[in-house]
Amino acid sequence: STLSLLLFTISVILRVAKKKATATPKNPPQTTSNSLPKQAKKTQSNIVPKSPVYHGPVHIYYASQSGTAFKFAEQLSKSLFQRQIVSFAHNVAKFNVDQFLLQENVIFILSTHYDGDPPDDCDKLLPALRDSVHRESIRKKKYCVFGLGDITYDRFNQFAKQVEKVFKKFQAQEILELGLGSDHEGEPEKYFDKWKRKCVRAWKSQSLSPFKGNLKLFLQTQSEPPEAIEFAETGKFAKSKSFLEDLDFASNNLLKNSKISTLLDVKELRQKPQEFERTLLVSFLLEEPNEFSTGQNIALFPKNSDDQVREASELFDLDLKKFVLLKARPGAVKVKTNVPHGTSVKVALKEILDLKGMVKKNQIERILKLKNLPETTRANLEKLVKNKEGVQEILEARVNILDFIKLHQIKMEFIDFIQVCEVVKPRIFTICKSSNFSPRKAEIVISTVHDKLSEKSKQANAEIKENTWTGLTSGYFIDLFEKCQKNKDL
Repeated sequence: STLSLLLFTISVILRVAKKKATATPKNPPQTTSNSLPKQAKKTQSNIVPKSPVYHGPVHIYYASQSGTAFKFAEQLSKSLFQRQIVSFAHNVAKFNVDQFLLQENVIFILSTHYDGDPPDDCDKLLPALRDSVHRESIRKKKYCVFGLGDITYDRFNQFAKQVEKVFKKFQAQEILELGLGSDHEGEPEKYFDKWKRKCVRAWKSQSLSPFKGNLKLFLQTQSEPPEAIEFAETGKFAKSKSFLEDLDFASNNLLKNSKISTLLDVKELRQKPQEFERTLLVSFLLEEPNEFSTGQNIALFPKNSDDQVREASELFDLDLKKFVLLKARPGAVKVKTNVPHGTSVKVALKEILDLKGMVKKNQIERILKLKNLPETTRANLEKLVKNKEGVQEILEARVNILDFIKLHQIKMEFIDFIQVCEVVKPRIFTICKSSNFSPRKAEIVISTVHDKLSEKSKQANAEIKENTWTGLTSGYFIDLFEKCQKNKDL
């Protein structure tokens, strides 16, 4: 009927109108920030970038004889932190097994001493790990190991390999295969840097728990190099480790009482020695009776010559009688340096810093990190580092760090030199006679080593006047021999 038709028409009109109202236009107008609804504006203004969530901790255990493993542990810790992983470094010499058993994530950076043995005071680690009582705790850990050694030795990186073997035996989760670094070329960094990148990626891929500690406190306790050096007239400060009286030695798990010793005599064993080429019998008196046998080894620390000490003091305008006071950076809790706070300038130059050792590529790279280095000098050094032949010429010319600084006219403060210079490392020698002859007298034989220099080498290092180059250790024992001869003549 008419009424039904009218109602049908009205419903159709309403449906069409509703469809048009909800339809999206083909080209919607651009919305500006000013045209946003009030609620949308408020939401947008409240968007705050999320702070990164840090995970961990990962515990890095380092066993260091000369400081390289410690340096690598610090570098790895910084790299992990850049990827939001918190880590703590622990010295294996102060290994606490109860503390270790509570830790879930561990990294070992282990150097070797002599022929694959642990460094001094680090021999407690393996027995503690091998204890079967700790099997279940070790099985639950995630771990990886990097070893530092010398590939020319038969037991290359034996300490690191033994530690890894224990973890595998107890079925712990290895997140990265064993890394092996060698110092035979004087560049262990190239092995470690490659492994470090893999290590950081491996830990980043793990499901580590969020770090629940005080991150601010963690940042404040990171060690930093000193900001400056002050010199004082008095020695009433922390004394440095005295490396030597006349001779000092550290045991290779052999001598029970490694104490400072007194030089007795240095004799020439050759009938007609050539100039500067000697085979010397060195005898010294032990502080206490000891047990040792023929063929066992001791580590001796050589000293720089008086000429080198004088040269360094003049280069940096230092007073040998004064004492070094290290000024920490603001907020730094620890001060990281090769020379302990309160050490006399003479001890630092004579016994701690290696002034004679040939300059290495990594030392040049440390110089490049100095802030006040002139741009011209920086450009020349960067070019030198990239030139393998140039670096090789420096090595062949036996250029030490002092010669290198003068050769390239590098201006640096003594505080920078401390960061750049290597430290004196122990040299290993063999005992000639057992303690059956005398429990307080030990004897070793030293064959002084000398390298003949080519004319090209002498031209590359104008500081060298002789035809042969004598290393730190050989020069030290030749000086001892000559001093003994003068005393006998007197």
